[in-house]
Amino acid sequence: MLFYILVAAVVAIVLYFTVFRSSSAQRPTIKKDPRLTATAKPAGASSTTVTKKKVVQEDEKVDGLRMTIFYYSQTGTAEDFARRLGDEGRNYSFHTKVVDVEEYDTDLFRADKHNLIVFCAATYGEGDPPENAVNFHEWLMDDERADDLLKGSRFSIFGLGDKTYEHFNKMGKVLDKRLEKLGAERVYQRGEGDADGNIEEDFLKWKKQFWLNVSKSFNVERVEGKVERKTRMVSFTKEDPAVAAIDVEKLPRWRPRDPAAPAPRRRIYDAKNTYLAPIIVNRELHTSKSDRSCRHIEIDIGEELHYEAGDHVGIFPLNDLTTVHMLAKRLGADLNQIIALYSIEEGPASKVPIVGPCTLKAALEGYFELLHPPRKTMLRVLADYTEDEEEKRRLLNLASDDPDKQEEFNKFITHDNRTIYEVLKEFPGVKPPLDHFLEVLPKMQPRFYSISSSPNVHKGRVHVTAVVVEYKTPTGRVHQGVATTWLAKQLPSANGGNVSVPVFIRKSSFHLPAQLKNPIIMVGPGTGFAPFRGFLQERQFRAKKNNESLENVSNDLFFGCRAKDVDWLYREEMEAYEQDKTLSKLHLAFSREGEKKCYVQHLMTEKAVSDRLWMLLNSGAYLYICGDAKNMSRDVHVALRKVIMQSGEKTEKEADQFMESLSARGRSFSDVW
Repeated sequence: MLFYILVAAVVAIVLYFTVFRSSSAQRPTIKKDPRLTATAKPAGASSTTVTKKKVVQEDEKVDGLRMTIFYYSQTGTAEDFARRLGDEGRNYSFHTKVVDVEEYDTDLFRADKHNLIVFCAATYGEGDPPENAVNFHEWLMDDERADDLLKGSRFSIFGLGDKTYEHFNKMGKVLDKRLEKLGAERVYQRGEGDADGNIEEDFLKWKKQFWLNVSKSFNVERVEGKVERKTRMVSFTKEDPAVAAIDVEKLPRWRPRDPAAPAPRRRIYDAKNTYLAPIIVNRELHTSKSDRSCRHIEIDIGEELHYEAGDHVGIFPLNDLTTVHMLAKRLGADLNQIIALYSIEEGPASKVPIVGPCTLKAALEGYFELLHPPRKTMLRVLADYTEDEEEKRRLLNLASDDPDKQEEFNKFITHDNRTIYEVLKEFPGVKPPLDHFLEVLPKMQPRFYSISSSPNVHKGRVHVTAVVVEYKTPTGRVHQGVATTWLAKQLPSANGGNVSVPVFIRKSSFHLPAQLKNPIIMVGPGTGFAPFRGFLQERQFRAKKNNESLENVSNDLFFGCRAKDVDWLYREEMEAYEQDKTLSKLHLAFSREGEKKCYVQHLMTEKAVSDRLWMLLNSGAYLYICGDAKNMSRDVHVALRKVIMQSGEKTEKEADQFMESLSARGRSFSDVW
């Protein structure tokens, strides 16, 4: 026995001096912010992670009613609605939690953890879940989920969509049925928000009735309470050892990976873990006769990212520095101040910075949206920081959730497209503290572009085709699109000093048929041609690889622009594809060249073209439409119905059924915005 005790003692002493003592000897003596030590990255650290970890939602002990609001968010609107519901839920005595489904531990998705479940769910593209919800939605829809998983819980859904899209509000509809099938009881009917109309008013009308039903169902009453803070800001000096090894002038996604650092075992790139890729080509596509600009941009993704023709690339831009400086001056803030924002919630999430440590300049330039019209949450906060009673009254009126008091908000904010800086300028008495202002400032969202290249033809590169957005708002402000304006200026230098941009790939269902023999019809005026440029490159590549001829394969393209010598994108390429038979038919519409404006939908109904279209559709052709959702896409569908009726000799009802059958059989696709 004594022998074993002595051996144990020796082992303990060895461990102490070789492990614990050596560890402590390497620790700095200066006390750091404990929340920073686990998360701060040295300069040059990779913005990617080895594995994609979920932030586990703690299984906390809670007395009273639990309300969980999940969001499927693409642009931030669904998240905003979810957070507003969370704030109000506390006034009804609920313990509320607002959850990004991308960070949710699905083991906790069961009835005993939720008295009331609400989903604010946006729909993306062809009826798909947004980027943050792909994995959770797949898990939720899996047949392995028990039918009584949510038995005893109550739920409601608010869906966000756009009626110009074919699959309007599909996520909301699917979730509504799914939660009921899993045993949850519907506390109030599904709401539907339409971004093509007034989605804010849609939400407010639904929310008013939702709370009335919740109040009755749970026997709770509204008690006005103070809106709780959700974040706190920590400031650092340049000399602070906690930030000494960090490049605070850049956000993590803008920091290049240190080539000396060991490569991650597994790279996963998405909106939260982007790849910093160099821009190697950036050229103008319009001629000198154009009063607009359209850029052809090539991004070097090496072997890090993979895509198919038809997929999208997500890009994070930077805000214009003039806007950043004007806003900081109005706030009385120092752009060189080093900050970090943390959640005040208890648990692991409170130890990970939401943003930072970085300078305020880096945060305003790259983490927050500065040109997005302020949401009601922001306006409500601003009202708390003015001593001018008239300003307070106006701001509270703008922030009102009363569905009958939306006229001023619709005019002053939505119609006039005011930015947060313009609002602060309009209300000079408002002096918000920086920490609270940043808490309610919306975060930067990635911009998505249809990839205009084939990975087999342009290996290791993604091509982007983007019109630079610029227009005058009703207030007289010249609005310049954040992403396209920034991208247009990122010109590679002659000496190889390329600028880089954080990117990731978003998979799409907008893909070519597997067989080369399947005919395709492509409708893409303007930059709607982008994915079809990739399609044509890919079709040509497959034909050469398989030693097949494209002469007997139908590849029809409908393209339109203002004038052939002004804004005909990739003209030489299109003409070459027509010459070598990669394109069977090139249908061109130039809207500003004749006495009457001619668009692609007008070409379709011409007798010879209509007959050809019907022949192709009736013989198995795949239909692809890309471009403007509000006008072009609708008009093209109207034209196609007419084609089917006149050349297919169908009734209007039969034509609609034929169009529906194309979608049902996976032969009709839209990529519209």
